[in-house]
Amino acid sequence: MHTAKDYLDRVKTKYRQAGRPAYTKIDLARLMREDSLDGR
Repeated sequence: MHTAKDYLDRVKTKYRQAGRPAYTKIDLARLMREDSLDGR
């Protein structure tokens, strides 16, 4: 079963592979906001 942590880890890995590391949830939220992926 996949947990929220598994999902976040996969997303952070994809950002890291794209050369934009997100080490924390706050980093990830900032990057997603920059990429307009936050639903706003």
